[in-house]
Amino acid sequence: MMASALSLQKFPAINATIEGNEVVYREYVDVSVAVAAPSGLLVPVVRDCHAKPWHQLEQLSTAVLAATLAAAAAAAAAAAAAAAGMHGVTDRPVVRNGQIVIRPIMYLALTYDHRLIDGREAVLFLCSVRDYIQDPRRMLLGL
Repeated sequence: MMASALSLQKFPAINATIEGNEVVYREYVDVSVAVAAPSGLLVPVVRDCHAKPWHQLEQLSTAVLAATLAAAAAAAAAAAAAAAGMHGVTDRPVVRNGQIVIRPIMYLALTYDHRLIDGREAVLFLCSVRDYIQDPRRMLLGL
């Protein structure tokens, strides 16, 4: 969630919407999170996700998994993050420093509106999300 929220701040077009004939750039960053809960798929929205302290994000995760989250938290957001556990992080062979080694790999995907976002910007956004996930210290230290 936080990796997506911080990356949305860096790429305003990805956080924008089209309303009628106008492009609206949001000043807030809301992220929805698809979570497979015991009661079914839940997709709550975390309002102003980038500004939430870590402990609040953890509390949200606990509430979603316990299916106690209020229905009011479900609405539209600019970005949706699927929980990594849904599709899994798998061990795969990769080349590091000229050696084939086994590393945990998670796939990232982005669906976007080409009227707002070009492919280059989409790739840069995904690279930003990847960088935050690979080195969480960047999120904690604001790098």
